Amino acid sequence: MSTSAASDPGARTRGRPRDPALRERILDAAATLAMTAGIELGFERIAQEAGASRTTLYRWWDSPQELLLDAMLERTRWSLDHDSEGTAAARLRAQVIDAVEILSAPDTGRPLRALAAGALTNEKVRASFIEHWLEPRRAVAATILEDGMITGEFRQDLDVQAVIDALFSPIYHRLLLTRMPLGRNFGETLWNLVEPGLSPS
Repeated sequence: MSTSAASDPGARTRGRPRDPALRERILDAAATLAMTAGIELGFERIAQEAGASRTTLYRWWDSPQELLLDAMLERTRWSLDHDSEGTAAARLRAQVIDAVEILSAPDTGRPLRALAAGALTNEKVRASFIEHWLEPRRAVAATILEDGMITGEFRQDLDVQAVIDALFSPIYHRLLLTRMPLGRNFGETLWNLVEPGLSPS
């Protein structure tokens, strides 16, 4: 996975360079609409809310779903920050707990569940969901795992992507398929199941 573009949803440029203040206003408007009115939004509604032109949105994003995913990522960017001074285990555990919190909270969980559900049936939405939501979050987790392997906190033979799957895929399984409750305890349970396999023997 490429982490440079994945970790920065504003890295892609189409048309003229982006105005950071305008981009922030558009993302904020899109996130607010998604959390209050749902995700069945077109560029026109988002542009009107943001005080921007539809042309700008068409130039910067391929679809409203792509824009909404960037907006949700920006709204939850706090969860991608991790204390580089902390242990790799503590940082990775925080990523799992935060992911459960974001996907179970009413304001962020509802639009993300709808966008993820759309990814199951629409190839373009699936590609956007991977690029604009999953990859940035997986990139952070991969960096933490690799840091722990370098320092010796984690085993040297870890399959990084498999560990990420083991930690995060069950959250989406519950979110989309079983609809069993998500909560902080579920994040702790996932971490406690996987963490013993990370440490050197």
